[in-house]
Amino acid sequence: MQQSEDMLAKQADGENIQHQTYFDLGENFIDKGDWDNAILCYYKILEIDPKCGKAYNNLGLIFKILGQPGNAEAFLRKAIEIEPTCINAYYNLGFVYKKGNYLEDAEYCFRHVLDFDPDCPNANNNLGVILAKMYRLDEAEEYYQRAIELQPDYALAHYNLGILYKMTKRLVETEQCLKRASELSPDNYDIDIGLAFFYLLVGQFEKGWGKYAEALRKSPADYNAPQIRHWRGEDVRGRKIVLYFGKGLGDTLQFIRYARQITDVAAETTLLVQKPLQRLLAANFPSLTVYAEGDVLAQDYDFACCVQYLPIIFNTVEETIPWFPYYLQPLPEDVTAWHKKLHALDGGKKYRVGIVWAGNIKNPMDQFRSIPFTTFSQLLKVEEVIWISLQLGIRPGDSNAMTDTTLLDVSPQLVDFGQTAAVIANLDLVITMDTSVAHLAGAMGKRTWLLLDSNCDWRWHLDREDSVWYPSMRLFRQQRIGDWAEVLVRVTAALRREYLSTENK
Repeated sequence: MQQSEDMLAKQADGENIQHQTYFDLGENFIDKGDWDNAILCYYKILEIDPKCGKAYNNLGLIFKILGQPGNAEAFLRKAIEIEPTCINAYYNLGFVYKKGNYLEDAEYCFRHVLDFDPDCPNANNNLGVILAKMYRLDEAEEYYQRAIELQPDYALAHYNLGILYKMTKRLVETEQCLKRASELSPDNYDIDIGLAFFYLLVGQFEKGWGKYAEALRKSPADYNAPQIRHWRGEDVRGRKIVLYFGKGLGDTLQFIRYARQITDVAAETTLLVQKPLQRLLAANFPSLTVYAEGDVLAQDYDFACCVQYLPIIFNTVEETIPWFPYYLQPLPEDVTAWHKKLHALDGGKKYRVGIVWAGNIKNPMDQFRSIPFTTFSQLLKVEEVIWISLQLGIRPGDSNAMTDTTLLDVSPQLVDFGQTAAVIANLDLVITMDTSVAHLAGAMGKRTWLLLDSNCDWRWHLDREDSVWYPSMRLFRQQRIGDWAEVLVRVTAALRREYLSTENK
């Protein structure tokens, strides 16, 4: 690397380094992840040859890797402008559009790659992913199968085909594809998680938790984990243990129910959680010492365990899930404060419903889970209700549509889950898609209507209208893939029939 840097320095002093030498250096820097020097090499090439499409393509690739989609798109489009047959530029641009959820543009790019090279397994697989996101499942299946035909050991294509079969409830084919993907890529965390979640979805808990445990052992670096011996279920009597959060707020809320089974026997139990949960969980688990992410823990623990691992350790099946009417309640002073605020708005005379229509945009399943506000807002036509938004992270397209509604947006005041729980305590009902608010409302025992897509998460299982995790929850599922409007028609009818008619009697 030092030799390469010296060569660049000599060029700055005027030494003539040939065009190809900069390409060699740039590729060397890319291999080493030295993005700054790689960028410098390709800029030098463009000084020599402003019409070099390959240099623009490589710059676009680097900016794609660096998470700068605007720069990536600009350079890749320039590469295509200069060299309309540059397949690599179309392929990389397709990934940029895919990441940004510009699905039609991504489709165009991958189809263009296949026009030049119809036997490219990667392009066939990626076009299948785009078509699946657009709910064009028959077409997506054809491209996945074509990718596998071209490359029979293509694990990711087998996995993607399995997920498509899961969406269409072809469960035998789902298991076959996911198992084949796992066999072909035995060290792949994402594939093993997918197979684990499939088994849990269909109620095969023993297989599911076993595969989940395998996947967690292969997981990428767990930056939340303290450097302490991992607990695998050993006797904790007289021992000190720290539980720590995993990837999602919803997982923490769901699996914290197991904490009491540990605090009842351990000498001391400490909990490390995401900052927005600290105050709420500390109030509900007085036997726990609760730290927030970033806090410095004591160093004398015997064991550490991620909360996501707890149902595995306790050999959970449906009959043994710790099932409480509720296990979380907000702080009384927060409830009182919100009672006053909401009473001032409606005088306590209206039926209050809290709503959430979109989740984390970075979640890979967001495309399926979240509901466009323009579709969700048909619920707001029920005027007998005061609609209260619990939605955090309003999307730009939604904010404009919200101004034309009577929706009461309290989200700016929801600084942590303690505040959100206090609002929920003052509501009659919560209607939400699959997000952390659903877990919070369920854990509180609040009436909760959960709206589920056809590719729903494992914890909601198949076809049932109730939840094995939350007794106060009712599930409304898509009857047709991608059709949220029909779900909302049923929700509106149920709301009028089951609650508003009773309120008005």
